[in-house]
Amino acid sequence: MWKEIILVPFNEMNWEGIIETSIQIKNKIVLDDPLEKGDRKKLNFGHTFGHAIESYYLEKGTPILHGEAVYMGMILETEISNLSNIDKNEIKNYILSNFALPYTPKKSYLNKFLLNDKKNQNEKVNFSLLQSIGICTIDNLFAENEL
Repeated sequence: MWKEIILVPFNEMNWEGIIETSIQIKNKIVLDDPLEKGDRKKLNFGHTFGHAIESYYLEKGTPILHGEAVYMGMILETEISNLSNIDKNEIKNYILSNFALPYTPKKSYLNKFLLNDKKNQNEKVNFSLLQSIGICTIDNLFAENEL
């Protein structure tokens, strides 16, 4: 699906079809894992950094949209994913060329928010990361100094 999306100009996208397919995929994942013990955690991709970014902007008194924060989180989480540089750049460029996003804070400014994330385990920040485009891994743990 990714290759189809990046080949079509954003304003010509069949959004009804994409949204319908996305809802079907998400619905199946949620129904198969209602307690978020396995595959449902994959839906968190972009959200760990995204929630930290949201908190950063809230603390500054200039809240941003959840979607903006998650897109920014997807870019940061793509950077720490086990992807080729080509794939990393493709994801980052697609997001940045189609969405006007606020300034992304330095990772060091986000650490205090990351360390309080409810998904953390054993004092490590827990991420869902891409192994390749379309393949997500869960429970990727990073100590603060590894970020």
